[in-house]
Amino acid sequence: MAKSKFIKKVMVFGWIAVFLGLVITFWGVVSSMKMAANDIGENAANAFHKDKVESLLLLIDSDKHSLKEKNDAIWALGVLKDRRALSKLESLASGSKSDQAEKLCLSEIEKSISKIKGKFILSWPMECNSQ
Repeated sequence: MAKSKFIKKVMVFGWIAVFLGLVITFWGVVSSMKMAANDIGENAANAFHKDKVESLLLLIDSDKHSLKEKNDAIWALGVLKDRRALSKLESLASGSKSDQAEKLCLSEIEKSISKIKGKFILSWPMECNSQ
């Protein structure tokens, strides 16, 4: 009997440890994503001398930045969840702005729009080929 109670206690504590480990890991991933998005925003703010969101939006239209930097800026806008970015991202998703929109990562644009609108999506920026 005593051995059975001991095994049950070990299993309960084991499951608690696993659950706490998953919570801590999840928190760490989310925190890391927010820090990365803030870093991307700060770099843009240093380049454009505006706030993070305005600077990220300017970076997307910049001729001085690579396609990867632009896609990272789109990802960061989704993580930052600032509604000021919605109209720009929606215009890029529709492809109505310019041929540049065709080169940007459409799935990243769509994920960022969804994040800003409140959908929970846990993702790092991805490398995309033109759609």
